[in-house]
Amino acid sequence: MTKNVLQDMVPSGGGRSIRNIPLPKGRKETPIPVRESSVFPRTPKPSRNFSMPKFNKPKKVWWWVGGVAGILVIAGIVMSFMSGARVEVKPKVVKTNLTGIFNAYKADAITGDKIPPNSLPFQVVTITKTGGKTVKANGEEQVQRKANGTIIIYNNSGTASQRLIKNTRFESPEGLIFRVSDSVVVPGQKTVDGKKQPGSVEILVYADDVGEKYNIGLTDFTIPGFKGDPKFTTIYARSKTPMTGGFVGTMKKVADADRQIAENEIEAALKTDLIKTVKGQIPTSMVLLSGLEKITFVPADQSEPSGDSVKMNTEGSLTAVITDRQTLASFLGAQSADLKNIPATLSNADDLTFALKDGSKFDPIRDQTMQFSVKGDENFVGLIKNEDLIAALIGKAKTDLQAVKDTFPAIQEMKVSLLPPWASHLPTAAKDFTIVVSKP
Repeated sequence: MTKNVLQDMVPSGGGRSIRNIPLPKGRKETPIPVRESSVFPRTPKPSRNFSMPKFNKPKKVWWWVGGVAGILVIAGIVMSFMSGARVEVKPKVVKTNLTGIFNAYKADAITGDKIPPNSLPFQVVTITKTGGKTVKANGEEQVQRKANGTIIIYNNSGTASQRLIKNTRFESPEGLIFRVSDSVVVPGQKTVDGKKQPGSVEILVYADDVGEKYNIGLTDFTIPGFKGDPKFTTIYARSKTPMTGGFVGTMKKVADADRQIAENEIEAALKTDLIKTVKGQIPTSMVLLSGLEKITFVPADQSEPSGDSVKMNTEGSLTAVITDRQTLASFLGAQSADLKNIPATLSNADDLTFALKDGSKFDPIRDQTMQFSVKGDENFVGLIKNEDLIAALIGKAKTDLQAVKDTFPAIQEMKVSLLPPWASHLPTAAKDFTIVVSKP
C-alpha cells in the first residue's frame, strides 16, 4: 500500500499541526495578508459624500421661529413707544358759472365805513413800454410833439384821499410843467406793520409845451396849485419813467394807410407784451382781472432811419386792475349757492375774463368803484388749513374720525393711517401728524 507522504509529515501528539506550533518566546505573530477573492468581493465602504439623515433639523426650525417671534416682539415694543398719524385728504371740487353784476372798490382809496357792502377790493398798477416797426417812408414832414412819461403821485397829508382835477400841473426843479390828462384820486395814508405810509397812484403826464427841452430824466415834482398850503410838501410826485418824445423839426413821412397799419400792429404787440409783463411783475398772491385794464398809446420818436424806410415807435401805458387771489375766490364763492359756508380757492383764476357793466365807463386811475361781471366757468377747490385739521384731530378716537370730517365741508374724503397700527387714538402732539392734500 502506498504511503501517504502528507500524513507522514503530520506530527504526532494529538492533532498537532504547523498552525499549532508554539512560537519561540519573544517573537510576535505576524498576520498573514489575505487577498480579496473575485468570487466573494469585499463589501464597499460607504462614500464620504453620502448624506446621512440629520435628526437635529426640527431643533433649528424652532430656533428660526423663536428668532422671528423675538424680532416681532421687539418691533412691537419699539412701535408701542412711537406715535404718528398720516392724514390723506381729498378736497371737494365745485364747478360753477356765475352770472350777475358785482361791485368792486379801490382798496387804497376807500377805507373804513366808506367801503361799499358786498364788494371786491382791487388795486391798480401801471407799466409803460415802447414798441416799434420799420415801414416805408415817402417824403418828409414838419412835426411838433410834447414829451410824456409816467409819474407816481404820493399823498402823505393824512388818511383822506385827494382828488386832482384834469390838467393839474406838476413842476420839475427846473421849472418845467407837466399836466395830467384826466382827473385822478390819490389815496390817503395807510398803516403797514404799525407804520404810516403815504398813499400813491401812477399816472401819465404830458409836457406843457412841445420841444426836446422837456425830455428829462427821473426827477421830483411839486404841485404849484398847493403853494401856501401844507399840502404843498405832503402831496408830491416822482418820475417812474423818463420824459421822452418831445420834438420839433422834420421827420420822415409815412403814408397814412401805411401808418395806420403799422400803428395797429405795434399796439396789438404792445398790448400782449404789457399784459405778459404785468402778470410777471405782480406777486403770485395777486391776480390780474383781465378785461378791466386801460391801455393808452402815444406816438414816440422815429428811429433808425435808413434809405427810404424809418422805424415808427409807439409808447404804450397799461393800467391794470389786480386783486388778492384768495380774496377773489372768497368773494366769488360767496355768490354761489353751491359754495355757501365752504372755504375754497379758485384753481383757474388766471383764465377768467372780466367785463364792465353794460354801458358803464371805468377809468382805473380816476374811479374808485366799478361794477363788473365774470365770463367763464369757475373751478373751486375746497380750502383746507392743515393747522385747523390737526387741532381737530389731536387725541381723537378712531371712532370719532367721521364726526371730525363732517365739521370740514371743504373735505370730500379723508383717510387716516396710525402708528402703531393697533392704536385706538390719534397722537396728542401736532408734530406727529402728516397732512397730505391731493391735487384735484
